[in-house]
Amino acid sequence: MHKKIIILHILPRLYGGGAEKIHNLLYQKLSKDFVQLRLVIFDKNSYIDLLKFVLYRHKNHKKILFGWMYYGGLLAFIISYLTPISGQIISLHSLLDKRLEGLPVKISRKLIKIFLPFKKVVFTYPNKISMSQHLLDGFPKNKSIVVKNGIFLEEDLEIKSTKSNYEKVFKIGVLGRNNRYKNLELAINAFLAFHYSTKSTAKIYLKGDKVDLLSKYISKDQENLIFLDSNTNNVDVFFKEINLLIVPSICECSPLVIPEAIFSGTRVISTPTADAYRLIGNFGTITDDFEISSMVSAIKKEYNLFSRNKKIHKKNYFISMKTHSYKVSNLNKMSSEFKKIILKLTR
Repeated sequence: MHKKIIILHILPRLYGGGAEKIHNLLYQKLSKDFVQLRLVIFDKNSYIDLLKFVLYRHKNHKKILFGWMYYGGLLAFIISYLTPISGQIISLHSLLDKRLEGLPVKISRKLIKIFLPFKKVVFTYPNKISMSQHLLDGFPKNKSIVVKNGIFLEEDLEIKSTKSNYEKVFKIGVLGRNNRYKNLELAINAFLAFHYSTKSTAKIYLKGDKVDLLSKYISKDQENLIFLDSNTNNVDVFFKEINLLIVPSICECSPLVIPEAIFSGTRVISTPTADAYRLIGNFGTITDDFEISSMVSAIKKEYNLFSRNKKIHKKNYFISMKTHSYKVSNLNKMSSEFKKIILKLTR
């Protein structure tokens, strides 16, 4: 037990995204060993924890700042001048695509790059691609480390599922908030091209923050094919109800929806982004590029596999999917890595 170490997590509002889920799971795991506080930027109720962290003084206790994403990292740097700390962890869950970044993100990253390397700090990234991009952008190599995301425990493998994959209607799902990164229009356009060329009974279900705004792209005769749901709850149920997940993003670092879907027994199509190859393994298809034609080809491939290959509906195949997801997204391994970093900073 290391209850003499106090950690203040600083994170932006992430609206239920993957980074927020990672934070919540890690927060729960680390709470067994450390005193933890949480500051959510723009959430005034959480500033009580900031006050506790800044004002707390004890000669035998050590403090760690844990900044999530660029905004959290920048605020951690500012808070470090308000109270004595042993070190900082800055967890960056993103790829560098400067075409898609807004000005606030660019400024935050530049300030972090300029000032934080002179502090006792560790930068963590969920994969080598993200770390390599940040190193090329000027982040310090000797203070950077890869810590792969994890959401599953070994005991999760024992959970039995009642999912029945084989249905008359082929249900395609897309999970993600409606923004330019997620590129949801690609999934809709590819689905429609697939539907009209094959005359299949397939339907597509999009779920996530503000996806209802996509209704302007849907004609009257397509309303019985495309279903939009802006409710972000019941994600586990969503994965079990669909037969195929599409991840059409332009830029993704390490999308948790991939191992989550596979763990639920659902194969995945993804555009060729960062961690997609590792996370999908043999349980889905990576498109050749970001074009509609490539996505249509991938959907046809998965539809034919679903319709004709009985192996993927067997219990043993489902067990292998769960085992794969656990291996590529191990929560205990992730929390153990962060624990080592925290103890090293507080020596």
